[in-house]
Amino acid sequence: MDFVYVPECGRCGHHLGVPVGLLVLEHPAVVAAYRDAGVDVRERPFWTIDCCVPGAATLVSEDPVRVGIDAGPNGDIRFRLDDNARVVEGPS
Repeated sequence: MDFVYVPECGRCGHHLGVPVGLLVLEHPAVVAAYRDAGVDVRERPFWTIDCCVPGAATLVSEDPVRVGIDAGPNGDIRFRLDDNARVVEGPS
């Protein structure tokens, strides 16, 4: 199952699906891990990064809603997001 965050524009009401991994891709721990591996995530298309591909996120809990995503070049930086796409667990 693919999980995407679908926010609504406050001005026009348009909805746009965003891969869950994109929500954590610029987290300092993720950026640093990729940098240490010789990858600048700002220079690569996000869809080529493992945490942003379809199927990368998993439903961890339904009540409360928690979606899990593992990021970083080794997939070892774990995040949990709530139903508002806020990180509720992960590196600080």
